[in-house]
Amino acid sequence: MLKNYMKRSLMLLGAAAVVASASAAGEWSNITTKVLPNPSFVPGWCGAVYDVDATNKVAEVWNGAFHLYQVVNDAPAGDYTLTVQAFYRYSNEGDSQANMTNGANHNAFIFANGAKVAVKSRWEDGSDVPGDLTAAAAAFHAGRYTNTLAFHHDGGDLQVGIYDLGGMADSWTAFTDFKLVGPNGNVELVNADFSKGFDKANPVWDFANLNGSKKYPDAWGWEHKSDFSGNTTGVFRKAGGSPYHYGVEVSLEAGKYRFGVQSFIRYGCGNGTGGYVSFKDWPGIWVEGTTAYDAYQTEDPRQGGSPAYLFVTNGTDLGDDDVTHLKPTDLETAQYGNPDAWWKTQEIKNIFDEKLDVYPDNTIPAVGQTTPEGWAHVNSGFENSVSKFFVNNLDKYRNYIEFELTEAGTVWVGMAKDQNNPAGYWHPARDFTIEKYVGTGGVEGVAADVDDENAPKEYFNLQGMRVAEPANGIFIVKQGSKVSKEVIK
Repeated sequence: MLKNYMKRSLMLLGAAAVVASASAAGEWSNITTKVLPNPSFVPGWCGAVYDVDATNKVAEVWNGAFHLYQVVNDAPAGDYTLTVQAFYRYSNEGDSQANMTNGANHNAFIFANGAKVAVKSRWEDGSDVPGDLTAAAAAFHAGRYTNTLAFHHDGGDLQVGIYDLGGMADSWTAFTDFKLVGPNGNVELVNADFSKGFDKANPVWDFANLNGSKKYPDAWGWEHKSDFSGNTTGVFRKAGGSPYHYGVEVSLEAGKYRFGVQSFIRYGCGNGTGGYVSFKDWPGIWVEGTTAYDAYQTEDPRQGGSPAYLFVTNGTDLGDDDVTHLKPTDLETAQYGNPDAWWKTQEIKNIFDEKLDVYPDNTIPAVGQTTPEGWAHVNSGFENSVSKFFVNNLDKYRNYIEFELTEAGTVWVGMAKDQNNPAGYWHPARDFTIEKYVGTGGVEGVAADVDDENAPKEYFNLQGMRVAEPANGIFIVKQGSKVSKEVIK
């Protein structure tokens, strides 16, 4: 226990040092809500959500962890109130009703930066308990299940949303009608009532050649879990050998940017060594041989397959130099042709690039019926493991590709895998973001005092933002020219 505590303390100290260093040079501002169309494939919202009933104006996630949010950039300092119509059930009917008592087993929260409040239990607002999404919407629009979070914001970017850290199988969170009120009155949130959902008829993400053939992600094998195997978690995934390319058009001012996603790829099956359980078979067939982990230890971690990668480009190259390979089949009608197009890529992290004690897995339970949490093996993978890991570790498996524009323009950002190999790869993803580098700020913006010992202490959170009255957390402390970490309880 002591060893783990010391290890965690060192990690936090390292994180504080990294943030202090980054703030001294500048900081990244998440401008996704402003510029990236449908980052979760639902207008306005970042992260991932399972289902949106736009007719009834309500959203839900069933049977898994999720994290859904949007960012209000440059929000003024002051007192705010966030209200959301929402309820939560942590397991099936019987377990939840019996065990969600006295605040226990509440794993869903509404939040604003570091502040949060638990989402109300489904049994907490009247005896007429909604049993489906239509009934939930009716209850919400009648003013039931109101969740309120009052908080103080020190100024700058403000992230608000809802998340579920994961728990038992058959959990259910339903929600709508986000309202944010600040020191200057109502703050506009995009699609706050979920009147716009997954628009499969008119998607903004483009398929394959960036030539106008726009399709919804599941059209090219990216499974949104509402349609497959009962694992309706807050994550998209690709499990299989087929290639894909998809991206979205973004208009940006001049500046330095990075496009990101929380994702990894495991090339083949198995997190162990010497063999693995085939995720295509029930109750699970043991296969002896090279696992994805075994291959990672060799010189061929992809097992001969092609990488998955992020890309950014300012068009499809119409010249003969073939800078980009995303060429429309008919160059005469290319919508985004550019004779001098530039093209940048960044390979997605391998699952084993992060050094973890236990890795997310899509083949558990290996053999048998269910896990202790109630999850059962399914024939096309197991995403509850990774969605829970992502939500509980938002800093892990972050992938970024940086680029700079000397003048305002339009670019395409997206994710791709070029070849149909290796078979059985696993590639979950969530939370596409666009961030802008905003130059110096944070800790560096504080004038140094030559007399360090007598200089006043100034506090910053781990994102480099100034905190007027620090409490209950870990903070960066600047006193004169010295920077340190301090735990305040």
